[in-house]
Amino acid sequence: KNISMTMQSLFNDHYLSQIDDDLTTITDFDLLKLQLIRQRKKLFSFVELLIKTELSYENIVQRIDYENLFDKQNQLTREHNLLTNEYQHLGQTCLYLINKTHDLIDERNKYYNEWQRNKSLLTPRPDWDKVSNVIDGGKERWKILSYGKSSEQLVDALIQEIMHGNQSESKNEIEYFDALGDDISILSFLRMPTSNRIFNRRMRQHMTEILIQEIW
Repeated sequence: KNISMTMQSLFNDHYLSQIDDDLTTITDFDLLKLQLIRQRKKLFSFVELLIKTELSYENIVQRIDYENLFDKQNQLTREHNLLTNEYQHLGQTCLYLINKTHDLIDERNKYYNEWQRNKSLLTPRPDWDKVSNVIDGGKERWKILSYGKSSEQLVDALIQEIMHGNQSESKNEIEYFDALGDDISILSFLRMPTSNRIFNRRMRQHMTEILIQEIW
């Protein structure tokens, strides 16, 4: 029985293979049924082939996309190489500046140590600006007297100013002042009989100002 069924199946397949795919030419319903089954199998095989094809070509990139990606990769590679060269250049420049900074720090420390050593050996320079507080004319006159002079010359100028600062100006001055009188219109601290004579002490302006401030 199995052999007969197998033979019948082979006969049907052979017979169906001879029939055109156009089902309108089939008049036998059994053959039509078999042909529909055959066409369904073919459809399933085509669907299976289509699915396999889609799965096989799922990760495949189109040619135009590949070329665009390839060009972009080349551009990024060039930019990467350019940035790498700039980074290396900046790194070398940074190392050069670091070395120069260390050299400057060492040189600064060297000069500072020399300054500290010489500072303890040399005589401190006096503050000559303080002299302007004790001479006539103040800072402006002392600036004129001290311009371009050494420390020794400044000492001589200071002694000359203290001892004989008013000597040249006092040659033509009178020895005595005449009293203004004791009239009530005269300030009380200037009142003195006209018969008295007031000795000219030739006080310097700065000393006079100090004396007036103390009396006041």
